[in-house]
Amino acid sequence: MEIANTRKGAWRTTKTPQLYQALGKQYWLAQGLKSLTQRYFELRQG
Repeated sequence: MEIANTRKGAWRTTKTPQLYQALGKQYWLAQGLKSLTQRYFELRQG
């Protein structure tokens, strides 16, 4: 994974395919992290 020595900023680096593969959505859900998008839509509908 070639992201350590990048000149891109931190926010641009997080959008790389390598990080999406390494730390996918399922990983964070398994860690107990709540989806902010899901919560937003729950609040908007309810």
